[in-house]
Amino acid sequence: MQTQMQSQETWIKVLSKGVITIPKEFRERLGIEEGDVAKAKVVGDKLIIQSRKVAQYEAYRLYSKEALEKMTQEDQLPEPLATEAQNRWSDILNAHIS
Repeated sequence: MQTQMQSQETWIKVLSKGVITIPKEFRERLGIEEGDVAKAKVVGDKLIIQSRKVAQYEAYRLYSKEALEKMTQEDQLPEPLATEAQNRWSDILNAHIS
């Protein structure tokens, strides 16, 4: 026995910063509620948005070596702040040990 998948489509206007509104009928059918997280992916020339409730998603994310290096560089404090933070942590640790 085969189940035929119902297909619905509509035109959606893309607002500033790429914001779209998923039509109410679609949200209700898929069980998408305000505040839910959805998975978006491009397949060929199609944009697919899946409810987290039904989407298969990875429990982790893979990063390239270059992406990790960039994140590490962007996450470093400027030297004066790094020195100040190190001194404060040393003071806190020394106070806690004493």
